[in-house]
Amino acid sequence: MNIHGIYATKAGSYALFLAILKKLTSTSHSLAEIARETNTSPSIVRSVMFHIELTAPDHLPETLGIDEFKGNSGYYCKESRRYIKERFHCVLTDADAGRIIDILYKATCPELEKYFSQFSSVERSKVRYYCTDMRNGFSKAARKMFPRARICIDPFHVVKLITDGISIIRVDAWRRLRDEYKTTEAEYLAAKASGDAYKTAKLEAKAKKQYEDSELVKNSRKALVTSPYNKSRYWTINTDKRDERLASVFALAPDLKPAYEALMEFYDVVATESFSDRHDALTGWISKYLHSGQPPISQAADSINRRRKNIENAWRYKKSNSPTEGLNKRIKDVKRLAFGAHDFEAFRLRAILACGDISFLSESYTIKSEKKTHEEVTE
Repeated sequence: MNIHGIYATKAGSYALFLAILKKLTSTSHSLAEIARETNTSPSIVRSVMFHIELTAPDHLPETLGIDEFKGNSGYYCKESRRYIKERFHCVLTDADAGRIIDILYKATCPELEKYFSQFSSVERSKVRYYCTDMRNGFSKAARKMFPRARICIDPFHVVKLITDGISIIRVDAWRRLRDEYKTTEAEYLAAKASGDAYKTAKLEAKAKKQYEDSELVKNSRKALVTSPYNKSRYWTINTDKRDERLASVFALAPDLKPAYEALMEFYDVVATESFSDRHDALTGWISKYLHSGQPPISQAADSINRRRKNIENAWRYKKSNSPTEGLNKRIKDVKRLAFGAHDFEAFRLRAILACGDISFLSESYTIKSEKKTHEEVTE
């Protein structure tokens, strides 16, 4: 991404302009903070930012990363006098260099096809690897626009798919226990109102136990989804306590145990060193859980089976979408600094300034030279 025709209309001097520009390339400064640190006003900082023109990239990287993020910004509609916002935007990155290429307004397949069609077929053929998540629209666009590229789905997204299935089972179990607790609590209040001391004490103890059980299942997510490596590295002191807690959770929610075992076995698949052994381990895992009795895990296994080739491409070619995920975090930092962003172009500009690969195409000039040029033209 290149900056073309940088100039200052209100900043007053070239040095001040560069000072503001340098702070705009940081994710730790809001526009108001930049104004305070440079002894200017937010309107001047915005003026500097909006007089930066970003040219479209003229080439694509060998490893293209793509991901969606929640932006919730859009364009102002004069008829309705409000912003028409798109909830999710799309970020394109150079996954090898770890830098942003561009940010698109919509994370849809037609939007991607429209964007990539501006590049020639020769340029698009230079993309050898296409790192993405399990979103169907991203893979569909890759097959059409980059037929020679190898689609790579990071195992992180696969693990997330299984952990989401575990979360569904855990939340269902928690809701069941919570409803039992509420029923007992209602019986307890009725007994207390009737003056039956023995029944009141018995129901009070039962309600207390049910509440503790529901809270135990509710707060068990970390113990259920953490990888064995992280457990052994960070939880070595509380190993026995962790095992006892998991046993109690499985006693309260039996469906969680096979789902937990499926996730731990998949972690073992990922930890397998050689590609051939990993391929065989993944085959066994899919066969075991494709027709399990739990829909969330069966659906995850079916989704993994349909995208198996792309998942194995990430292992075979050692490609990851983690640089794109990291840049997503920096983009969200920009959004938080602004306490939300309404205008997409302003949000895109600031995000690329803060997270993109910037180079200067033309020499900048100050407001003094601009004024002089304006006077010559008017004369």
